[in-house]
Amino acid sequence: MYLHLTTRFQINLMTVPIIRYQSYLLRLWQDNPQAMWHATAQSIKTNEIVHFADLESLYRFLAAQTAPGAPVDQIDEPKNTP
Repeated sequence: MYLHLTTRFQINLMTVPIIRYQSYLLRLWQDNPQAMWHATAQSIKTNEIVHFADLESLYRFLAAQTAPGAPVDQIDEPKNTP
């Protein structure tokens, strides 16, 4: 897996130690072109789905999930792959 920062520079994510990790499937939609955006975040680990009436609620949720002292979803050791 690689993170493409530019066309000339890549970071191999398998060699970067990951201490805290959370993964969500994020869905965003509007009911009509003038409506507020809504969202859901589905935990990849637990399949739990959290619904958000607006983007501000989603931002608060993500801030709480990444705040110091927040529960850790997964702890990974660095992976060495060829």
